[in-house]
Parts: sequence; C-alpha cells; structure tokens
Amino acid sequence: SELHLDEVFGPVLAVMRAKDLDDAIALQNATAYGLTGGIHTLDDSEVTRWLERVEVGNAYVNRHITGAIVRRQPFGGWKRSVVGPGAKTGGPNYVASLGHWEPEEGSPDVQSELGRALAEWKRLSRGEDPSGLAAEANLFRLLALRRVVIRCGDAPDPSRLAVALGIAAELGVTLDCSAAAGYDGLSPSATVEDGGRFLARLEALRPQRVRLLGCDGALRLDVLDAGFDADVEPLSGIGEIELLRWTREQAVSETLHRHGNIRPRR
Repeated sequence: SELHLDEVFGPVLAVMRAKDLDDAIALQNATAYGLTGGIHTLDDSEVTRWLERVEVGNAYVNRHITGAIVRRQPFGGWKRSVVGPGAKTGGPNYVASLGHWEPEEGSPDVQSELGRALAEWKRLSRGEDPSGLAAEANLFRLLALRRVVIRCGDAPDPSRLAVALGIAAELGVTLDCSAAAGYDGLSPSATVEDGGRFLARLEALRPQRVRLLGCDGALRLDVLDAGFDADVEPLSGIGEIELLRWTREQAVSETLHRHGNIRPRR
C-alpha cells in the first residue's frame, strides 16, 4: 500500500498486520521518514527491544505520539524528516547549532578535546531526564551513527581532523574517507577520486551521513538529490560540538503509570 511508504498529512489511519515485534519494527523502519514513532505494550522486554532499534527522532512508549513540549520532548526527526545533522528544536543543542564555532586560540589540543567529547558522550549516551516527572520519563540521548563518509575538497586542518577522527573511532563509527587529493591527517585507506566517482560509490556505501569539508555547493546538491544526509559544517575542533556531527539526538517519552498507579519499568 502506498500509505505505508508515503507520508500522508491528513486524518488517515492505515492498519498493517505484522508477524511479530521484529517484523513490526522492520515495517516501521522501512519508510524513508523518521519523525515520531510509538509502541503500546506492557512487556518490558518489548519496550527495550523496540527502543534499541526504532529509527525515529521522537520515540513514545505507552502514550500518544503528538504534542512534543520544549525540553520535555525536544522535537526533530531522523532520515528524510530532517535536513543535515538537525539539533532538536527545544533541546539543549539547538541554539548552539545556529552559529559557527572556532577554538579560542589557534589549533585545538587534540587529547583535551577528545576527553571533553567522551565525557559528554558518556553522559548523554545513557540519556538524561531534565524534567524529572514521577508519572512520565522523558530521556534526551545521543546515539552514534553506524557509517559516515567524509569528502574533503580542500586540505583540512590536521588537528581539527584528528579530533573528528578520534571521536568517530571512540564511538565505533564505520568511516570512509574520500578526497580530491592526498591530504595530511587523512586515513591511509582514504580514496583519492573526483566528485563523479565519489557520488557513484555512495550508492554502494549507503552511509547515514555524508560530511562535506571544503566542497562546492553543487556536490552538496548532488548528495542531497541522491537521498543522503549532507553535513556541510566545517571541522570545529571543539569536542562537545564535534561530537554532535557523529551522533543523532533522540527524545524518548514513556508513561510510567497504569490507570494512575506509578509503574516504573524494570
């Protein structure tokens, strides 16, 4: 049915039957969009499995899936429900995403910035609930991307590049590097190629994000037209800022009561 894969703005309910939870998750994730999603179940293991695999920016458990509130459920999607890295509206990183960031003085201290990034990752990969409600959990968390492609049109700053590649390695991101020429600091396995060959290889790599560093606007449009998430922000060299280029934000809202009785999930 076209109602499965096409986004419909209107009062239309499409019902599908799934063989089991794993099949239902596969059907849910098959769409090109990923704004919100929900599950209703009293089985704690099903909630855990769903939250580990669902591909949406706002995930709702045992409650309605509309009406996001600033801070409580910062709003923003994944896949084609977002443009670029997309800090969530009403979230802690939204204002910072509206500007460009530079180190205070010259090149960054690579180890210091890596330490700051990993401290932030340790905190937010588990999730934080700033609202602290008794009847509802509202986690804000970061999830690492699985595969990212970097394309360098110009020579990147070696120290800033080292911060970026160090964060990717620590988070376990599968990284592919492409460059218009051989540059210092790139992975020895980086592919030197022109823009045409790079675009052709993207179809086989199927990355979750493409970072375009020093590339022209035409290549950005080509990447977007091919259906990939294009990130054109330059390397900042700042640990907490650079961490956001390798992750996705997700808001998880879960009802913790049953008919008014508090029922924390085990």
